[in-house]
Amino acid sequence: MSASLASLSLYPLVSRHNPRDLSTASVQTLLAISHSLEDVVMRHRLTLTFYAGFQRVSSFLPQVDRFARLAALCQEVLIFAVPDAPMPALPGVTLIPLSDDAPLAREWFIVVDHERFGAALLTRQLGEVPTRVTRKAIAFGRGRLYEGVLTFDDQWVGAARQALDQAVGRAYQPVQRSPDALLAFESPYTVFGRSLVRYLEENNQQLLGLYQTLAQRTRELERLQGVVRKLVSQRAWEEAQAFGDVTPDTRSTVEVQPLTVLFTDIEQFSRLSESVDPAVLLESLNRYLDVLATTVYQYRGDVDKFLGDGMMAFFEDPLAALRCALTLQGRVSAFNAQQIAALRPVLPTRVGLATGICLIGRIGSRDRQEITVMGDAVNLASRLQAKATPGGLVMDGATYEACGRPATAIGYLVKIYGKSDAQMVYEVGPDDIGACERELAGRGHSSDLPGEGR
Repeated sequence: MSASLASLSLYPLVSRHNPRDLSTASVQTLLAISHSLEDVVMRHRLTLTFYAGFQRVSSFLPQVDRFARLAALCQEVLIFAVPDAPMPALPGVTLIPLSDDAPLAREWFIVVDHERFGAALLTRQLGEVPTRVTRKAIAFGRGRLYEGVLTFDDQWVGAARQALDQAVGRAYQPVQRSPDALLAFESPYTVFGRSLVRYLEENNQQLLGLYQTLAQRTRELERLQGVVRKLVSQRAWEEAQAFGDVTPDTRSTVEVQPLTVLFTDIEQFSRLSESVDPAVLLESLNRYLDVLATTVYQYRGDVDKFLGDGMMAFFEDPLAALRCALTLQGRVSAFNAQQIAALRPVLPTRVGLATGICLIGRIGSRDRQEITVMGDAVNLASRLQAKATPGGLVMDGATYEACGRPATAIGYLVKIYGKSDAQMVYEVGPDDIGACERELAGRGHSSDLPGEGR
């Protein structure tokens, strides 16, 4: 490689270009300009030397077929590139090898200089994507950034061709532009304009198609998000949002904290399922569980899971949990009254509450996991639910104390499976649900009052 070629840079020729020249950093526009210049040469069979800088031979290879046609119609094609890949033998196409450190190895250019048409597309690579990118810089190829100028100015077109001819050891012969080059209906300039518009329109159509596809996928994702939102607990949803790009296996999600656990169950549901039409029962059960879940969310609790005909939920505040249980039983009573009027099955519900230290963590396989609550309070709440009268609730001593010892709750000792000693529990019967609600209505802070559901 000659010394002049090793130091040659074309972009500075137009660094202070004519304001009428087109300056752009859009990849789509630069590619459209390149193809339009090639179309002009091929359509008008301009006998000239076509100068093209590709930086790397590997970047030229996808254009081999197009440049073979170009070389067959014009006089000669010179490709300036670093030979990072084998150059195919193409008649009329000559490779001008560049070294990696040559300025032209960082420039992408096309120079066309003919008596009927003259144009130069000169660009420079700005580097790998920087932290702060200038307004005109765009990503291209493998993260490279460019800015470029298209000029029809005879001075700059001639200067670019002269520099290239001298760098490769050729005699430079100035071109006298034909005075009617711009006037003919089918002039190269007119063809270039139409060709450029066509390429840009095709790009716009592709972008429109991508936008429509993106909009459709966005709607699908929003729909899927809504479905998933209904299938997981509030805690699982919040944790999934917090993950971001962090995979579940790379961070610990175990939390230890005091919680009040609430269990519900329908009395003799197995017998009910044998005597009621499955479709009718399923429809009733779904509406019933919606009542339960909505009430839990209203009191800032979270549904851990649905257990067939039952539900497990948890609360950070025991008073909110007890008030939720009381409201829940009142709403189930109204629900059952509607069921009787519609000749549908009633769903008598028992509720158990227990407060204690719990583990909140993710369990399951590597491919499927769920957030759940574990601890003695979970087991105790399940056992207490089985002791409750349908329409009422039973709570443990910790919940009773935390809620200010409600007077409407009756205490008694009971043997609980898994406990060595009898346990003191407190029951609110079906007839006392309303009275207990009124008793607790004035307790707690405003933050304990029912809030909006999710």
